[in-house]
Formats: sequence, C-alpha cells, structure tokens
Amino acid sequence: MPAGPLIDALCESNDISNKPRLPENPRLGDTRVHWPETLDVHDTLLKGAIERESNVWLLSPTLRHEYLEILTLSALFKLMSADTDRNRVLVFSRDAHVRERYKELRPGHRRPWSKERFPLATIKPNGEVNQKTTSRGDEGRPPRALFSKHLTHLPDESVASEIGCVIHDETITYRPNRWNRFQQWLDENDIPSVIYCLHDPLGPTFGHVSEDASGWAWPPALLDAVVDESTAADGGVKTVPEVDRQTRVTRQLQNHVDGVSREVHVVEEGEVADDLADVWSSIEELGDVNDDLQSDVLDDGISDLKMALNIISNIVASMGNADRALGNQWETIAPSGWLDRLGHNYEKIRDDDAGGPAHGVYGDAVRALEDVHDEWEDYDLSETKRGHLYRLLHGALDADESVLVVVPSDGDRSAVELDLEARGGPLYDALGEKLGVISTGALPTAPPADRVILVGPPAWRDRWILRTNHAPEVTVLAYEHQLPLLRYQYDHLDDTLRDVTDRELYREAAETANKDEEWDAPVVDGVSVNVPMPKGRSEDEDTSERESSIAEGYDVVEEHEPMSVDEIIDSLDTSSDPSVPSSSRSESGDGRSGSVKCLRLVFDDGRSMPIKRGSRVHVVDGDRGGTVSKYASKVQSGDTIVHVRQTEQLRQQLYDLIKRRGDDKVIMRAERWKIRLEQALDETGDDFDEFKERMREAGADHGDDTYRRWYNLEVDYPRTYDDLPTIAEAYDLTVVKENSEEIWEATQDIKTTYMNLLRELRKQAYRIMAGDEPEQVVLSEDWDIRLADFDVIDEEGQRIVEPHTVVDVHEDQVAHYRLKDIESVEIGD
Repeated sequence: MPAGPLIDALCESNDISNKPRLPENPRLGDTRVHWPETLDVHDTLLKGAIERESNVWLLSPTLRHEYLEILTLSALFKLMSADTDRNRVLVFSRDAHVRERYKELRPGHRRPWSKERFPLATIKPNGEVNQKTTSRGDEGRPPRALFSKHLTHLPDESVASEIGCVIHDETITYRPNRWNRFQQWLDENDIPSVIYCLHDPLGPTFGHVSEDASGWAWPPALLDAVVDESTAADGGVKTVPEVDRQTRVTRQLQNHVDGVSREVHVVEEGEVADDLADVWSSIEELGDVNDDLQSDVLDDGISDLKMALNIISNIVASMGNADRALGNQWETIAPSGWLDRLGHNYEKIRDDDAGGPAHGVYGDAVRALEDVHDEWEDYDLSETKRGHLYRLLHGALDADESVLVVVPSDGDRSAVELDLEARGGPLYDALGEKLGVISTGALPTAPPADRVILVGPPAWRDRWILRTNHAPEVTVLAYEHQLPLLRYQYDHLDDTLRDVTDRELYREAAETANKDEEWDAPVVDGVSVNVPMPKGRSEDEDTSERESSIAEGYDVVEEHEPMSVDEIIDSLDTSSDPSVPSSSRSESGDGRSGSVKCLRLVFDDGRSMPIKRGSRVHVVDGDRGGTVSKYASKVQSGDTIVHVRQTEQLRQQLYDLIKRRGDDKVIMRAERWKIRLEQALDETGDDFDEFKERMREAGADHGDDTYRRWYNLEVDYPRTYDDLPTIAEAYDLTVVKENSEEIWEATQDIKTTYMNLLRELRKQAYRIMAGDEPEQVVLSEDWDIRLADFDVIDEEGQRIVEPHTVVDVHEDQVAHYRLKDIESVEIGD
C-alpha cells in the first residue's frame, strides 16, 4: 500500500508497533467502510501513543477528522492487546454521528462490536456512565467505548481509573475554564494517553497542545505519496448522501496535493465600495480619537459599528431579503437591527462625559451606514459583491462547473437563496444541484465542488476555513476596505502552517514515503494567495503593524457578535456578571421544589411581577417614540414597562383568524410536530429526565428550561430548524422527519405574524399613553390580518396590554410557573 513505507519507518524510528491491525472489512450496515491511507498513518501514531503512554496531536489535512469511529475501535483493540486494566476509551466530540457510526460498526455481516466486545455508553453530566449497548451473552460486561459531547461531562474516579486513552475532537467547544478543568481531570486520574484530533492550526487548542505533545501534520509532498488519485472521483456538487465519505475526503486531499488556486475578487470601483470605505475611515478616526478620550462607551460603540459594517459588507442579496432572513434567525441581528443599535449608541456617546466630543464623527459614520442600507437597491448591481457573485455564477454555468457559495450564517444563506429565486430564477434553475449555498459552519461537511466562493473574510473564529481544499479554485469576494483584514488572515494562516511543517521530520518522511523518487508537491504547507494592496499603498510598504491592529479590532468585534444558541448555552456557566442572563441551573434556588431565584418588579399600583434576571421586558423610551427591549436586571425604579397578558388568548385569536382566512392547513402543519411528540411521550411514558437524555443523545444542546418547555409542549415551535429533525430523531417521528421543512415554514409564518402582533400592541400602548390616535396596521398581507381584528379587552373588561411604572426592584424566589405573572399581593421579601 502507498502508506506502507512511511508507516514502517514511523514504527522503526519510534520503536512502536501498528499491531493489532484493524479488520479488513468493517461495515456500517451493509456498506463497506473505506478510508484514505492518511487514516492508516493516524492509526499508527495513535497506537504508538498508547504504547508509550504519551500524547499526540493530529492536524487533519481537511477541515475535519472524518473517521473517529475507526480510531476509537483501533484504540480499543490496542488496549485489549496490552493486557491492561485501563481498557476503556473516552471520546470527546460534538459530532453525534461519530457515536452513531461506532454503534453500527461491524466486522463483515456479523453483530456490531458495540454489541459484542466493546459496549457503548455516554457520560452523564454528573460523571456517571449511561450504558447504551450490551454484549450478547454477557450483559454484565462494562462499556468500553465512552462518548461525551461536552468537556464538562467528565467520568467520575471509578470510571476514569479504567480509561487508557482519550480521543479529543476539536469540535468540542473551547472555553478556558473548561479546558483547565479537563487538564486537571487528566492529571488527577493519570490518564496515560490523549489523542488530540485537530483541524484549526490557529485555534486555542492547537496553541496549547502543540507545545507539549508530539504531533503530525500533512504537507502536500506527504499526501502525494499516500493518496490514491484513482479514488478521487470526478463530477460536480452532489448532495452528501450521493458522495461517499472516502470520495469526498480523497478529492479534497487530491486538491491539496495538486495545489489550490486562491484568488481575491476585489470590488474596488463604484459608489458602494466608496461609501463602505468612508465608514471604515470614520471607524479608524474614532479609534485614534478614543486613544485620547479613553471612553468605554465610545469603545463599545466603535465595536458595534465595526460589526454592523462587517455584516453589511458581506451581504450578497437584496437588503430586504437580508433584513427578513437575518431577522428571522434567533441568533442573528438583521442589518436594520444593527442600525437601531447604533442609533442608541450615538445617544449614549453624546451623553457620555468622556466620549461626548466624538459623538459628531460617530453620528456621521452611522448616518453614512444608514445611507448604504437605505440606498442598497439603487446601487449599480455590477459595483456590488452581489453583482460580482452573479457574474461568477454565470461563468460557472458556461463552464459547466459546480460551485459552493459560503456565507457567514444560515440567515445569510436564506437571504441569498431567496434572492436567487427572485432575481436569478433562470440561473438558479439552470445550475440546479451544481450550486450549493451554505453557511460557514456547514463547509467542513460539504461535498466537494469545482469552485468555492467565500463572500468575504471569515469571522475571526472561523478564519481557519481559508485553508479549505473543497475545490481546486477558491475565490474570496472583498471590498477594498476589507483587504487589510483578509491579507492579515491569510498571512497569519500561511505563517502558522509553514512553521508547523517546515521541519526535517517531514522532509525525511516525504523521502521515505515517495521511495526516494522525485515529487512535485511542496514539502512545506501553506496557503499561497495574492491579496491586493488597497489603493494608495504599495507592495513595498510595511503594513504589518496596521494589519495587526485591524485584526485586533476585528477580534474585539467578534467578542460582541451575537452568539449561536450552542455558544450562548456554553457560556452561561462561565459568566461572573450578575446582570448577564443565567441558565436555569444557576438560578435554581435553595432546593425548594421548582423554585427559582428571580427579581421582583414592584409597580405603582401595588401589584408586582417576578421575573428572571435574563428575561427581557419592553420599557417605554420617549426619545425613541416607542419601547425598547431590556434585560430585567437593567430595569430601574421609574421605568415604565409594557406588559402583554394572556398571550395564549391572543395566539388562539390568531389561529382562528388564519382558519377563517381559509388556511387551516398551515395550522395543522405547524402543530404536527407537537401532536406526534405528545403521542410518543404517551407511548414511552418517559419522565422529564429520560426525555432530556433522549434529546441530548440525538444531538440537542440546550438548557433545562428549553427541554422542559418541549416536554410540557409549552412552545409552538422550536428555536431553530435543526431542532425539528433532532426531536424527530429522538423519538423516531417519521412524519416529522419527512416534513421538517414544511413544518418549519408553517411555524415561521405564524411566528412572524404573532411577533408583529406583539410588537404593534406595545406600540399602540405607547401611543395611547402619549395621547395619540391608534394606527391601523396590517400584520400579514398573505392572510389579510390586521391589528384591528384582535380583541384586546379580556372577559373582565381589562386591557390585555398594560403599562406599569416600576417603583422598586428586589431579589425574590418563586415557583417556576409564577414567573412573568402580574400578582396583586407581593409574596416574599
């Protein structure tokens, strides 16, 4: 085999053995598992680390490690052959497919290993083992393969003492305190060997382990020796099920060997490029000014301004579609939402003693960005990234090429797809399956293509995707003001890869692997790209200090970026700021059944409302002529909140109106997931803990509050689309699996109208307080539903929407079900 000489040399030079060999015909179900020979090298290094009781890091030549279930099985066989009491393997990975594939991995057509020699278990949050499979004929055999999706779910001492190897997949969320806790756990339990499976050479995990452990990377010359080019199939983009894993990986490896051609497509001429550059110039000026002013308020405002500029600079759709699509995503803010935020920042900077002198420049920058937003559709399409993207897509169609367009978020993906359907319908239809529009997070698992188009410099935490080898051609779209950042990102990545691979170890390995034959591929890895200099700067000019400062500023922006649902949940147990929203666990009180710590807002009419610190309320803001959303922890005496009571009554009115408009099927579609889940819960009899465990096993990662609302069927729709197939997977809800998209679309249509209703009700309450006449508002044009269609007076003659002036705020603790209810008599101190 091509990797044979390299593996033999590794074994000889390190005095290790790559035995026992894996079975030759492992299968997943009825499908034979094939893998590239890079995995055989990883397997040898894993076995060597176990033999020598040492740690090793493996930097994947692609954007993810694809065969962790094979490495898990290999580690189990190696430990079994070593005749040691430490015969268990613990795998940390956020990828639920790793565990599922291991569960089904079998020798030929016999029973899976997980149901014979090596039973499977997961680790509970308290460190206990949750056994998932048993050995036939030996049900008492303890599980050998342990899986955990969180670095905080660490086995207790009785289990840890039997672990001989830990496999750490970099998909695990990194948090400094969690990493330190994990390292402490390794030390306390004398774990002999840790295998770090890495994909991000710029990430914090690589920074930690590359200094203390031996490792392995893949410069092109080594890949050239071990990759079998015949398995790198031709063809365009296909859906993932149509591209087998080996082909998908091998095509990426072959692209890496052949050399990926990278280019930066600069949009440097035209009004939009000039207007965005002007905003960036204002940001630079504000940064210089604040070096003298030292205003925290201005500093926060600059960070938000950078983020808003970055969001708008990477839009390749109509602004209307971008506002709608990004606004409908729970974890992102629409461009219009960012502009609202900047408007608030301007007012705070104006009133800030330290930052006040800069409010004029800040206001000018905000107005300039507002003009870009408002005039977006008036710009010449050929002078925007959007127009350049269409030109590239037409070129791909003419050349019969497949294309992956990579955008920052799922909201951006939806906006681009809506835009293509509306503006580029014939082009969209003609490209068909040869076009894929995906978010940055989906790129590592995407099928290969002929060209990858990144719509802008990636987010700071995602800059490692610039090393993608999903296609032989990679294009990055950039406005001129983005060039210094992109240049810094590419230079940093290139320097790091060269530093990692420019070693005698790899030169000798390349000679051995190539059997002393000459090769064309380089021995040192890197990302070669020519990022043009901005106008007015020469190639000879030393810009490293300036580019570094831009990157640092961009990094600050990323820290303020709206996080994904997973990241928000992961960050809850690390916050020390009492004003930051806390998880239900951290607010769980003193052990009283179902009670939670909270705040109590006391109103001027003697009534009060218990509410969690992290919940939002809507507070009247006279300067804005409406209401603003605030965390309860930020509410003060004198604030007037607008509270909407009996939301269930309003929701039922909305459902009735939709039915009367002749669209009762949309209600049926939206409720289908709840009906099926309720049936499944009745059939299984699962209690809450069993339900929660099923959800986590299926890949969900939320807090207890979310799971409880699902379990009690208290919500009309999950937070994200991905939750629907996860719920369906947990309880095998076939109808939900097959109809997830139409169920989600129905829930989102209803949600949009309902959120419009609540927003307009709060606005009407403010207008009434101000003595203005209520406006007649259309909530849904599709269903012709208007605000006037709703009865906002309850059966007792009281308004459903009420303003309340706060006179006191203090700590309290109440039963969970009482939160957000207006109470006539205050309970507790």
